[in-house]
Amino acid sequence: TDVTTKEVTHSVKLKADIESVKWDSFNSSWFYCASEDGLVQLYDTKNVKHPSWSIQVCQGPASGLSVSTCVPGLFATGSTDKALKVWYFDSKKGTEPKLIYRKK
Repeated sequence: TDVTTKEVTHSVKLKADIESVKWDSFNSSWFYCASEDGLVQLYDTKNVKHPSWSIQVCQGPASGLSVSTCVPGLFATGSTDKALKVWYFDSKKGTEPKLIYRKK
């Protein structure tokens, strides 16, 4: 894909409003979407028809998302339920994220 053109080559349609989008520092074709329905999804620009994985991180909006630039597969979420959660997935094995820390 040539990003210097104005042509839209990929589009993702979600069921809820997007709260945050972040690129993965270790895989330039991956991006994370956090949405108003409490989901975080990982997409690969090589195939955006379906997310690589999708997890329910909270009951309300997933209003905060931060992806680690130091540790592959590590990201944190925040929501209106006042909980901070840290998640990890093995990006080489393609596992789904596991909750490794929670602070309320």
